[in-house]
Amino acid sequence: MDAVSTLVDCREGIIHTGKARLGSAFREEDVPSAQDLRASYDVVVRVVPLQDPSDFRLDGVSDKDIAEIKKDALAAHEAQMTGVIEDIVGEVKDLIEKVIEKTEGDPDKVKFNSLIKSITTACEAIAKFDDLLKDSGKGKLNKIVHDLNAMAEKHSAAALKSSKATRDEVKKDAKGLMAALSSI
Repeated sequence: MDAVSTLVDCREGIIHTGKARLGSAFREEDVPSAQDLRASYDVVVRVVPLQDPSDFRLDGVSDKDIAEIKKDALAAHEAQMTGVIEDIVGEVKDLIEKVIEKTEGDPDKVKFNSLIKSITTACEAIAKFDDLLKDSGKGKLNKIVHDLNAMAEKHSAAALKSSKATRDEVKKDAKGLMAALSSI
């Protein structure tokens, strides 16, 4: 069992203990739902090995067959890279959607420090994949990730929590990034 599942399984016990210890001061709505716990803390790591279509070590195979094998390998490599890029773009979209959602929600229930840290960490990882993009997308992903990271660095968690104008600005910027992301 993973740590998030353990936390979710303990949720009811936490509520019961909280009610017993705090009495009327306990507010069940202060305890995140199982869905919110999973959304905040569950992490999925996928390892995708990338093949090199130019790496051929075949003896005794005709040049024509090698050319056909290389062509097939290159097509498979392109398809694999497209899938990787779609996954990365999907992760960035999910992150931006989360930013938009959090700026629209109750600021007292949003963990803005955690959100900012998630953005920064994701941006560092995602920026490394810009070289995988075809020429039409090169630089675009890095710019979007840079802008997203700059947005996270520009506003403190306290400012996001206390200022609706700041949350509205972040939401507007995030929607602009989402539009730019759709061009990749």
